[in-house]
Amino acid sequence: MGAPKIKVYQLPRGYTEEGDNDVQQITNDELVPIVDKPLAPEDFTALTGVKWKTMEELLPINYEAGQISSALLPHASGYQAPTSGDNDIFISGEECFQPIVMTESLTVYPSGDYTLSPSGIYFIGTPPSGATLQYWRDGSIPTKYWVGRNDEWYIGNNKTFITTIYDTDEEVIDQDDYILTAASGLVIMNEAVSGIYADYTYEVSTTKYFIGQRENWIDGHLYLNADIFKGTEDYPGDDSEDPLGNPIVQGAIPKFVENSEYQIDFRKGMVTFPEAVDSETYPVKASFSYLVNVHNVTGQTLDQVAAASGSYQYRAVTDKKYPESIGTRWVDRDDEYTPRNFYVDGVLKPQLITVSPYDTLSIKNEA
Repeated sequence: MGAPKIKVYQLPRGYTEEGDNDVQQITNDELVPIVDKPLAPEDFTALTGVKWKTMEELLPINYEAGQISSALLPHASGYQAPTSGDNDIFISGEECFQPIVMTESLTVYPSGDYTLSPSGIYFIGTPPSGATLQYWRDGSIPTKYWVGRNDEWYIGNNKTFITTIYDTDEEVIDQDDYILTAASGLVIMNEAVSGIYADYTYEVSTTKYFIGQRENWIDGHLYLNADIFKGTEDYPGDDSEDPLGNPIVQGAIPKFVENSEYQIDFRKGMVTFPEAVDSETYPVKASFSYLVNVHNVTGQTLDQVAAASGSYQYRAVTDKKYPESIGTRWVDRDDEYTPRNFYVDGVLKPQLITVSPYDTLSIKNEA
């Protein structure tokens, strides 16, 4: 069954009732499936604050040994070392694997009051008596266990911000070859390796960048365009009564933000503010509509499957970054979803001969 078609009539610019016979007719315009935008404030989508890293070299960690708890013993003035004698304390990672100093009363000692080294800790003020250091150890390479410098990696439904793992040759590693624990930024390889890198997005509460749980927002539509809200406001005059005369107090609702105060990347489903926003104090929400069953595959790998009449044909046969795209079809629209920037052996090909519409990711290019 082909794509649904519809005949529509479009009012031209400058339309007036006196010239109501001056309409434009558009036929065979293709319809695309969407999810409608919510209208009730309680249904608005909370956006996720994010930052991201590109090709970050991950750190080896001795994950199998687990977290170690060892009493601290004084040495030089202000300096203490664990009784375990370990001199390979893991100090370079993110919060989940950072050392923690526990006082004798089992409270966490403020991290700003000391500095760490691989063999111990230096207290800025008077060291706490009876303290214990909880820590992980550095890993030895090759190893299966690697961590990033940030935790809370994003693994939501917005596929634009997926995690990609690379080997030391900067080749994408198959997703079946590792396990990702997003909350701690831990990557467990199936086999020990000497190094890996990662592109990843991580969640933060204060940032300029906020993303929706879906990409490909609808742009340029009178009713489906996105509305953005930041913080709350109790608008005057919005209280009412129910049919029995009982008062209905609206109270504070998400505060509408004028579109001059942010930018939207509709393809990515991302809102950018000019300054960082503390989303715990000012929650960022959105009401938007998005395309259904359309996924962005920037960086999709195509394999040559045919060569005839001076042209090459390429198709997505295998792909490590977007395995779910195999056997699916291109969107062939003359807009921002048109396939662009086709490279062969790292060289941009300036002219595409054919992007087969609704074929299985098939593309032809001149030799």
